[in-house]
This record gives sequence, C-alpha cells and structure tokens, in this order.
Amino acid sequence: MARHDDAQKALWALYHHAQLLADACLENRGAIPETAENQQAIEQLRKHRLIFDLDEDRPYSQVSRVVSDLMHHVTQSYQRQVSNADVSGLVEELEHIASAYAAATRTGAQADRELREAQAQELVANLIDTLRQITQQFTGYIHHQFSMVTDLDQRILENKRAITKAQDLNRLFDTLTPNYLAGLAGASDTLQYLLMKVLRRNLDRMRGDLVDATHGLRENLAKLEKDLDTRRYSSLIDVFLTHYERNPGYTPDPSLVEGAVNIPDVCATVAPMDLRATANIEDASQAHSLEEIVSGVLRQKAASLNEEGEEAQAPTKVTDSRNDIVEEPQDPFDTALDNLFEALPHLLEVGPTSALEAYRLLDVEHPEEVWLLAVLQRLQTLMADRAPVPPFELQAHEVERYSGNIEVSDIVFRKEEDACAA
Repeated sequence: MARHDDAQKALWALYHHAQLLADACLENRGAIPETAENQQAIEQLRKHRLIFDLDEDRPYSQVSRVVSDLMHHVTQSYQRQVSNADVSGLVEELEHIASAYAAATRTGAQADRELREAQAQELVANLIDTLRQITQQFTGYIHHQFSMVTDLDQRILENKRAITKAQDLNRLFDTLTPNYLAGLAGASDTLQYLLMKVLRRNLDRMRGDLVDATHGLRENLAKLEKDLDTRRYSSLIDVFLTHYERNPGYTPDPSLVEGAVNIPDVCATVAPMDLRATANIEDASQAHSLEEIVSGVLRQKAASLNEEGEEAQAPTKVTDSRNDIVEEPQDPFDTALDNLFEALPHLLEVGPTSALEAYRLLDVEHPEEVWLLAVLQRLQTLMADRAPVPPFELQAHEVERYSGNIEVSDIVFRKEEDACAA
C-alpha cells in the first residue's frame, strides 16, 4: 500500500500544481522561480522528486526529466524526441546547438542566439538529470544486491552487466573533458556558464558517485563469487557425506582420486590449520579489552626497567637550530618521475612513448609496478588540477579468477593527432 500511497500523492501533486509545471516546461525552459508564492509548491514537488536543484547559485528549481518528458509527450513537441534520446544523443544535440549558436553569433541573428541559448539551457538540464538517474541506478544495485533474482549465477551475471554499463558510462565521462566543453562554449558567456560551471560541476560530482558505486559493485561481485564457491564446496561435501552415511564400509579407490579432474584443493590436500586472531580496533566493544592489554604491557615494561636500573647518563648538549636551513636531497624516484614528464612533450614529437621504456632508461630502482602506479597518480593529479595531459592508453589485461580486476602492464603516451587517428 505504501507504493500506491506514494503514487497517489505524487499524482495529486502533479494535478494540484499543473499550471505551475506547464508554465515552467512550455514557457520557462523547465525552471520554477523560487519565490515566496511558489515555496509551498516547490517543497511538495521536491518531496516527490519531481523537481531538483540544478545550480545552488541560481534562484530557481529545475523540473525533473520525467515531468518534462510527460509534457513534451502530450504536446507532441520536438523536444520530446531529444529528451527520450540516450546520453550520446544528448551530447550530439548539444554539439549541434553549440555550432548553431556560433553561426548565429557570426551572422548577428539575435533571435536565433536567444533561441539556441534557451535550447542549450534545457538540454544541459536534461543531460544532467539523465546522467544523475543513470548514476543513481548503480547505487541502487549496491543496496538491493540484485535481490530480484534468487540464483547466485544470475546475480553474478547481473552484477557483471552492471559493471560493464558503469565502465561504458565512465568512458563517456572521459570524453566530456574541460577542453572539449570549452571548445563547445567558445566565447559565449552563457555557454561558458552552462558548460564550464554548471555541467562540469555536476559531472565531477556524478563521476565521484559512479566511482564509489563501481567499487561497491566489484566488492559485491567478489562476495557473490565467494558465496558461489562456498556453495559448490558445501554441495560436494554433502555428496561425500551422504555417500558415506549410506555406505559405512566404503573406501575410495586412490586411483580415482589421483585421476580426478577439477577436484578442489580443499578436498585433495591436508595441512595443519593455523588459528590466529586479532582484535578489531574499529569495534568499540573491544576497546576495554585492548586498554587492559596495553596497560599490562606497559606495567611489565616499567617493572623491568626498575629492576635493571637506569644508568646515569651524561648531560646532552643541546644546540638551537630552529633558524637553520637544512636541504634535503630529492628522492631519485621523484627526480626520475619529474624528468619523464618534463621530457614527455619532446619525446612525443618523435613518436609514442612507453612509461615502461622510460623506467628502464632512467634506471629506476623501485619495482615496475610502483613506477607505473606513480605515473598514473601523477596523471590523475594533473587531470584534477585541469592541467594539460597528453593522451595516454593503459595496456592492461583482466586478472584470471578475479572478475572485474585488471592488471596494467604499461602506459603509452601519444600525440593528440596520433590518438585521434588511432
């Protein structure tokens, strides 16, 4: 009944505020001004997720995509087709609007400029809302853990499919770079605000949510696969147990065990079990026990020092070095990393550059994995600071028996035109 009540209340809110929503969708590009007379309606509509805040700095709320789709459906308007397109279609439409806006600016057509600005604002709102709903789906997958299916194999299949969809969405986020959005915005203050501030801020926020959701999906997948292995082992043990109960004198033929294929290691080997236990320092209920253990160790150490006695030590001369300047030599590893990124623009003029080849040329003492991880972290830092980063490709392969995990073997840098040609 709760679902029926929510549905009835949401429909009642649509009916009660139909005039306000119709004016917003058909005349005001989906925006509802946050005035005193609209405050009660805004609170009721936001409660049912029929509107949302597009930008905290602007005094209006934006109609949700589901409501605008309904309006465009009943009015059979052109924007209905755009709203129902997928994310890629919305991005293509945004490119078209930006191109048309630039043409109108060159020809001085003021009316066309205003039309394209209105279309761009509504399209950006639809794009943000569509991406937000898609991203929230992955969060929902983590909470219900695909409980709509009961079989573990089916849950694993659904989980892998969700991870693939998240990776596709992440690749789409990769294409919406600051340089790309700045190229669409051009010199227009309106498009600069919509694309570089509103859209970019929401993209960063949703990408962070997507990364968290992807990590949760991978953890859930590992748990499901572990449960599946446990179920298989339990089934195998039950089969052996049932057979021994029905045949008390049964003795297996050793040749059968030796020639068996795909027998789990847990059933084919015997080894002493090493039992260990560690206190959970994050569990508040164990804090008292930990305090007692630490206090006992400190008391024993103090008693030992008192028994042995402390030898008198000569006074230590203390020198005031607070104003001294101490130069620490730079770590050779950091120096090698700096040298790589300083020489990278010149190396790319010659051809593609491999991080692993640079590792060998620079004679880095650390392992290859540490070097590749440091290069990747430096790239992520540059992208977070919105610094120019040359196109790069991760050469990786999926780790066997660990679904969803990849092992990076190299990072290859290319020039912009080479990456586009590839």
